[in-house]
Amino acid sequence: MSPLIKKCSFKCSGLRYKFLVLNNMKNKDFWGKQMIFSAIGVICFMSVTYLIIISCFTSMEQRGQFGDMFGMVNALFSGLAFAGVIITIRQQHIDLEYQRVTIKQTNDEMERQTKEFELQNKTLKRQQFDNTYFELLKMLQSIVDGLSLDVRYKDGDSTKTIKVTGRAVFQELFTPRYNKNLGGSPNYTEILKREIEEKGVDEILSRIEYKFLYHYFRFVYRVIKFVDETSLLNTTEERYEYILFLRSTLSNYETATLFYNCLTSVGKTKFKHLAERYALFDNIDENLIATSIGLGCFAESAYSFYRGIVIENTRLRMRVVNDGKYQWQVDVNMIAKNDDVSIQSIELNNSEPFWEKDWQELKHLSLTKILINNDFDISLYDERDFESKGKELYQLHWVDTHKISLRENDKACIKCADITYTIREMDGYAPMPSKGWSLKITEKGGATVSVPLKLEILGRKNDFFS
Repeated sequence: MSPLIKKCSFKCSGLRYKFLVLNNMKNKDFWGKQMIFSAIGVICFMSVTYLIIISCFTSMEQRGQFGDMFGMVNALFSGLAFAGVIITIRQQHIDLEYQRVTIKQTNDEMERQTKEFELQNKTLKRQQFDNTYFELLKMLQSIVDGLSLDVRYKDGDSTKTIKVTGRAVFQELFTPRYNKNLGGSPNYTEILKREIEEKGVDEILSRIEYKFLYHYFRFVYRVIKFVDETSLLNTTEERYEYILFLRSTLSNYETATLFYNCLTSVGKTKFKHLAERYALFDNIDENLIATSIGLGCFAESAYSFYRGIVIENTRLRMRVVNDGKYQWQVDVNMIAKNDDVSIQSIELNNSEPFWEKDWQELKHLSLTKILINNDFDISLYDERDFESKGKELYQLHWVDTHKISLRENDKACIKCADITYTIREMDGYAPMPSKGWSLKITEKGGATVSVPLKLEILGRKNDFFS
């Protein structure tokens, strides 16, 4: 319900409440006055009657006879008593209605306050999360600032030692400088890459000059893990926005060092999947990566964050019924990657026109009626059964394309089956193209994904397919 509707409903409820209160007060005043006037009238009538009887009839016998003659008065008073009971019941009903409305108003107000409290509580928790996260980034920067490395380099015939601190340490690990462990190599980067190829990442990072980085590796992992495990962020895309803050603080050499750390025996089991989930190595300097290792040791998601539809498998099958008439089926397996997805349209395309509408030759066909997670298979039915079974399924199970929505990481198998006539020519129908097919899926946000389709021809081909 929109805020405007809620506001109007609340106002209407308040007006009803005021009306009932006023009506209740009016009813109370009216019936109260009626009861008082009735009681006074009855008392006056009884008093006058009593005085008349006393003055006119001296003996008890005469008075009794007179009373018997006017026994209807008793009925009158009984009726008045019954009317009083009805009035009392009516008044109780009004009071109960008033109480019911009051209770409903109280409950509505409590519900509204509860929702406001939940929203405030969620906002407060989000603020606490943000504060904690950025405090972690500050702590990470403090750890980086505290890093130091003694570097020996050749100065003429002598050897000197300098202390490198902070983020420059990572660059120093990949910089051409004299190092006793490398025997005076002029190009430390290439030597490092070659040693990684020969000895492996675990042995290289276990060297004494790298051990001081262990605390740094653990803390970076913990910061990413903190974002990954929070329940305050609903989608991977939201979490990714926070990882961007961390990634923006990393230098090229820092990123390369983390790259190798993720390939250690420990990093593979804990850190590697997080790097792939949040594109930690986007824009990494490939020159710092050993050739034999290469970027292929990580999934593509480690280098580029993608959100939207991912098509995992497709299939296009078709058979000719007669000249110009074709039965076909498209199968698509897809997953919503890193975000919720709503589909706007699905199109079957070809590089050449393959059907016509209103005398126009068209290269695309919109798939508007979809079967989801259905086991329909064109190969299981002959030409006649295909049409009857297809009509039966579509009457019961078809879904509008633009109503298809997937939650993050949800999978779906969508199918579309139909009959299409090719382009009419002077001497008959044009053959259906056998190549150049593709499928285009457009999300409601405007993002599109297109994949090629390989046509599987069922049954006869002859001259019915070009």
